Amino acid sequence: MFLFVPFSWLYAIIIALRNWLFDKGFLRSADTGCRVYSVGNMTMGGTGKTPIVSNIITVLLEHGYKPAIISRGYRRKSSGTVLVSDGRNILVSVEDSGDEPMMLAERFRNVVVIVDSNRVRAAKKIAKEFEIDAIVLDDGFQHRYVKRDKDIVLIDSNTSLSDIRMIPAGTRREPLSSLKRADAVMFTKVNDRNVQNYLQRNVLEMKGNVFSSSVTVKGMRNVANGIIQSVDMVKGRSVIAFCGIAKPENFLTSLQAIHADVKEFIGFKDHHMFTERDVEKILLARQKYSADIVVTTEKDAVRLKKFLFRFVGFPLVSLYIEADVHQNIEWKKFLLQAGA
Repeated sequence: MFLFVPFSWLYAIIIALRNWLFDKGFLRSADTGCRVYSVGNMTMGGTGKTPIVSNIITVLLEHGYKPAIISRGYRRKSSGTVLVSDGRNILVSVEDSGDEPMMLAERFRNVVVIVDSNRVRAAKKIAKEFEIDAIVLDDGFQHRYVKRDKDIVLIDSNTSLSDIRMIPAGTRREPLSSLKRADAVMFTKVNDRNVQNYLQRNVLEMKGNVFSSSVTVKGMRNVANGIIQSVDMVKGRSVIAFCGIAKPENFLTSLQAIHADVKEFIGFKDHHMFTERDVEKILLARQKYSADIVVTTEKDAVRLKKFLFRFVGFPLVSLYIEADVHQNIEWKKFLLQAGA
């Protein structure tokens, strides 16, 4: 990685220049005509972004908003603007949407979901064609061409940003000074709710609010029919677990927290599209241990739909997780108040 350090310096200069051009008005952000919430991060992958996006959508729906979700659709096979869900029906396959947009579309059947690397184009399309009054930009911190009312940056509480090099030598996407433009920083994966003072001391160069959150397993979703059952269904029972996410250790920690007896864990690369050979490997592991249940993540489940006919005679479930924001009242007030 040392060989990449000079390229990291070059990358940092380019990003800093781009941000300066936006800050001084040489590059401009487009106004969509409705409230915009940007949820992003300072590093690549694994910060727990999707649960926070889900949390924001839930809060907006509870308070009478009609939100839409815009994502780039990472690793999708399609290009351009793709309408994943019109708020009534899911219109495309997971290959054309990407796994995270599909997961959100399945979780929020009454919410418009669109994917496009050009966020301005996507925002104009849904503002014109649908009755919406709020947009959530999934992974939007670096995409400044869309004007936002709330710029929210997520930081994994288990990492130190100052110890992570910029791309390509590391996974950090922005200089630390970029935190100054955030309206809020959300520390994710925080288990100790008494660490607020520590968190604030580690975000010295920002002007906004500081929140912390953890992820809670709320239930087990049957992948075939979508029915959510109690987490007690896996307690003490033999389980084969598999996933293809950025930080699989978080998945294993969640399984341990609900006392699942994991006989074998099978890991795949992040956003992995499953094949017949992968399915066979999972089924052989279940047969080897006579496991009661096969468990995966909600994001992996959407990439497995075309192989559901292979999973018969035993439960195939995904963890149904939600973000638990520790400063819940203050968090909702921040989301619903006008302006940035």
